[in-house]
Amino acid sequence: MHSFRLRLILALVACVTAVSVASTYFEVLAHKHFLREDLEHRSQWMGTSIQPDVEQLLAAGYGDELPELLNTAKTRTGATALGVFRADGTLLAWTGPEDLAKTLLHPPVEKSLRKGAMQAQFGRTGDAQWLEEAFPLHHGNELEGSLVLVADACDITAPGFDIACRTE
Repeated sequence: MHSFRLRLILALVACVTAVSVASTYFEVLAHKHFLREDLEHRSQWMGTSIQPDVEQLLAAGYGDELPELLNTAKTRTGATALGVFRADGTLLAWTGPEDLAKTLLHPPVEKSLRKGAMQAQFGRTGDAQWLEEAFPLHHGNELEGSLVLVADACDITAPGFDIACRTE
C-alpha cells in the first residue's frame, strides 16, 4: 500500500510539472507572436508615414536631399535603418549601419518592386535580428522604387536581454 501511494504522488507531481511546463511554453510562444505582430504594425505605420515625403522628393527630382530626409525620419521614428532603392533595384540612399545594408536580405525589395505592394520579412545574422519592410514608391501609376525600413527585432527572441541587444 505504501509503494502505491508513493507512485501515485510521483505520478501526480510529474503530471502537474508537465502541464506547467507546457503551459509556460505555449504562453511564451503566444507572447513572441504578439511581439512580432506589434513590431510589424509599428513598422508599417512608420513606413507609411515616411512614404509620401520620399515619393514627393523623387517626383520633384530632389534625389540628393533623400539622405537628409531619411536621417530625419530615422531619428523621428526610431527605425534602425532606412533606404531607398530605384525601380531597377540599385540603392539610391541609405541611412543606418553600413554593414547592415550589405547583410540585408533583399527579397522584400524585389517582391515590392515586382508586385508594387508592401512586403516584409524577418532576418537575422548572428545575434542581430531585424524586420525588413519594403514600401513601393509611385509617381502616378509608375513605380519609381522602394522605401526600405529596418526595425530592430532582437527583443522578440530575448526580451530579458533587450538592453544588451541594443548596445552591441
